[in-house]
Amino acid sequence: MLFVIFINDLPEAAMNGNKVYLYADDTKIYRTIQSTEDCDRLQWDLDKLKEWTERWLLSFHPEKSKYMRLGRTTMEEKGYSMYGNISKTGNEKDIGVIIDDTLNFSIHLAEKINKANMLVGLIRRTFQHLEPYIFKPLYTALVRPHLEYANLVWCPHLVKDLEAVENVQRRATILLPSLKELSYEERLRKLSLPTFAYRRSRGDQIETYKIVTGLYDRNCTEGLFEFREGSSTGGNSRKIFKPRARLDLRKYFFNNRVINNWNELPEWVVNADTVKSFEVRLDKFWEGQEQIYKYRAQINTACGQHQHHTRNQAATLES
Repeated sequence: MLFVIFINDLPEAAMNGNKVYLYADDTKIYRTIQSTEDCDRLQWDLDKLKEWTERWLLSFHPEKSKYMRLGRTTMEEKGYSMYGNISKTGNEKDIGVIIDDTLNFSIHLAEKINKANMLVGLIRRTFQHLEPYIFKPLYTALVRPHLEYANLVWCPHLVKDLEAVENVQRRATILLPSLKELSYEERLRKLSLPTFAYRRSRGDQIETYKIVTGLYDRNCTEGLFEFREGSSTGGNSRKIFKPRARLDLRKYFFNNRVINNWNELPEWVVNADTVKSFEVRLDKFWEGQEQIYKYRAQINTACGQHQHHTRNQAATLES
């Protein structure tokens, strides 16, 4: 806490239109580069940050200072300096996620899949007789979190990546002797384990609900979504406008890929009072989704609407 107080005014040193973010002892400064003047302004603020460190006797680590360039611009490369030249990197771990300059997250996926497979192997070697009631809590506590942490950022969309992530769960569930002869889908049904694909779809909607209802700091979420005012079509009154995406990179970003499913949710789901209530209502609306146990399936919003209508009819008849 004392350290955070000590560095609290560090972003104020950068006054040239660049954005600075702090997390613990990590500092990031970034800017959209469209000309050599933008490069100069970024370097100017780097010099100001260096002056701050010299004034308060708290230097940045020169060997851990890197810069990364994102985008496809053909502008001439220009380096940066602070205590000497700052080295360029193609990937860097940031709060547990490996960010690469192409934003395909292949390096991060490979690392997390290897870690998850190691833990599956550890479970296999530790238990000679593995039963479902032992396997499920071990798997969900030790293995699955590695393949779900921050998946809003690195959510895979390529078939090879979808297969690679799902294969971890496929190999894990086959360890159970009583389920070994069943298909992957049947094993998931027996264990009541949804696919990674479904858990990502569900998690996307929960995060969207938190953003739309203002549960996150609006200074951090501003600009993520553009709402459709006065929409009279089906779905809900909190619909989000979906911009056109020219590249797959933008198409599968969080704030683009969640929109279709969110817009098709009914009013009684999106108007939940709490996150827990939203989760319960979403599960009821999506309870018959094929994607729960078939990872290649897509969320079928018409399926959820039909089930909700049928459930309402049954309730009316019963009453």
